[in-house]
Amino acid sequence: MSIMKTITIYGLTMIFLVGLTTSASAQSNVAPTEQEAIRDARRQANDADSRWSMMQSFWDSDALFIGVPVLLHRREMREGLGISEEQNRRIQEAAEYIFTTFRAEDPDYRSLRQEWNNCDLTTEEGRKRHIELQIEMRAMIRDKEASLIRELLTPEQIRKVKEFHISTMSEGMFVSPNILEALDISDEQKSQVDEIRREIESEVEAFVDKHVAVYSRYNVRIGKITDEMLTIDESDREARLRLINDATRNLRVEFQPEINELREINKDLANNLKVRMFDVLTDEQWERMLDLIDNPPDYIKRWISQFREAMERDNTSTGTWQPGPGSWRPGDPIPEGYRIERERRSRFPTSE
Repeated sequence: MSIMKTITIYGLTMIFLVGLTTSASAQSNVAPTEQEAIRDARRQANDADSRWSMMQSFWDSDALFIGVPVLLHRREMREGLGISEEQNRRIQEAAEYIFTTFRAEDPDYRSLRQEWNNCDLTTEEGRKRHIELQIEMRAMIRDKEASLIRELLTPEQIRKVKEFHISTMSEGMFVSPNILEALDISDEQKSQVDEIRREIESEVEAFVDKHVAVYSRYNVRIGKITDEMLTIDESDREARLRLINDATRNLRVEFQPEINELREINKDLANNLKVRMFDVLTDEQWERMLDLIDNPPDYIKRWISQFREAMERDNTSTGTWQPGPGSWRPGDPIPEGYRIERERRSRFPTSE
């Protein structure tokens, strides 16, 4: 769905790798009003889960490794990162293990899952616990997967994964301070970055809350369209497709102003964060980062090109969600004004 393409690269990869299915609680034999309450409770749990995932992408350096199995589906990425066929096999097996064996057999996860399935979503206490458990399960899966992936990579491959995230900074909605790890920042610099994160956290949280709220309302409306589609005879496929196409097209147009507003908020937030983060870097680290962005390896260039082509096809097919003339968009990894100012400072350093 094109509306979800505004999620960060980390979020995009996690969509493939991690997903908790809708609760299979045996609560179907309840009154319609209670069924609606149950549906709302599940939506609220998914909203809270999305918020948690986005914030973790901002805070947790392990987020850089969550998408590795998906990246390695491309042969050029395996070759570029120096991943052997044996390593790739083990990494894919690790990802499959998380999806199947771990979730089915790990006693701690199974215990959480059982309690999650049995939450009484018609009560406030049950809904609250449902949300807590969903986030707890997601954290358990995320930590286990990141740990397995790290163990299967060499230090050089870990460095290349981090550099990939710097080179592709322009393609995501969210910029995480964790990407600076690729530049071998010192402990003192890490402390400065941590301070910046603490200072900007409230702004990030406000943006994430607004983002989740918009897409939550969108998904509610999509759910109603799906319900309406099910009232049409299954054999009348054309009528179903016509309903979906017309309804979703109108829905996108309706939500476009809010999406544009999110883009502008994100632009300001991202640029503010970048300027503050980049000021922490030494001139040598700055030059290295510029080289990774301006002159990425060929395998990363191909990944960026294919990613952008996919985005263009999606935008063209829907006819919506495209930025207006002059709008900020992927491809602007560093605010131009800052780049000029930084280069001026490097040429004419001020005395302390």
